Amino acid sequence: MDVAEHNFETSFFYSDDSLRLYYRDYRTNTEDRVPVVCLHGLTRNSQDFEDIAGHLAQKRRVIVPDFRGRGLSEYDEQWQNYHPHTYVNDTWRLLSHLNLNRVIILGTSLGGLVAMIMASQKPHMLQAVILNDIGPQVAPGGLERIRSYLGNVRNESRLDDAVNRAKEINQDFFPDFRDKYWRRFVLRTYKVNAKNLYELAYDPNIVLALNQLGGLPEDPWQYFNALKPLPCLLIHGGLSDLLTADIVGKMRLVKPDLQYAMISRCGHAPVLNEPESIRAIDSFLATLS
Repeated sequence: MDVAEHNFETSFFYSDDSLRLYYRDYRTNTEDRVPVVCLHGLTRNSQDFEDIAGHLAQKRRVIVPDFRGRGLSEYDEQWQNYHPHTYVNDTWRLLSHLNLNRVIILGTSLGGLVAMIMASQKPHMLQAVILNDIGPQVAPGGLERIRSYLGNVRNESRLDDAVNRAKEINQDFFPDFRDKYWRRFVLRTYKVNAKNLYELAYDPNIVLALNQLGGLPEDPWQYFNALKPLPCLLIHGGLSDLLTADIVGKMRLVKPDLQYAMISRCGHAPVLNEPESIRAIDSFLATLS
């Protein structure tokens, strides 16, 4: 489903270790409402949120950064910094740069883990959290699948070849995607390099960090517990192999008031332009001031 587009400003800020990091700022006339900060997944970037950010920006300001090493943000020469705690620090720095003292976090996959850590550090700065297909535990099979294709990255000479490669990896998890969306998917996740080849828009050393450091912070259930006082919505891809029904059940036991929406014909992770996702997010935000 295509949703409303909205103009945004592009800008940069500097991390505490002086990396130049990119963000999009979707401004609105309703500046009195708490803004939404959208945080993307492991190898993705701010373009993932184009549809939902445009929709939400009709009522709230929306800020969407590229984590270091992704999209238009600077790559980090120290690959050990590609870790959730670093992204947490970068996000706090962004909020300080924008003089924001309270936000709603919408986090997809890795972005959701970042949101949990933020809630454990400064809960007073978060009004609410939306987790997109992520919990404090990930299914081993899904993580191994991700590792397998991240370790088999190749550049493509033609856009059509990049589209076919994306479909080959992901089609089982998004059976309703049509060719138009697969093309948009590639244009959001690839860039054209100096050799005129299509390459994925992230630092390959992110894969090294994932393999050496792991993809989860220590004791992630501790960070999920930090969400207990906060309004929280979980969006779950029904075909996800990363967030299973068993993990969802454990999360709902720990946080009984966790709002929940299952997106039936999506894997990891829903792209958030699905009608069910939009309805769930809109209904959740409507309960907030």
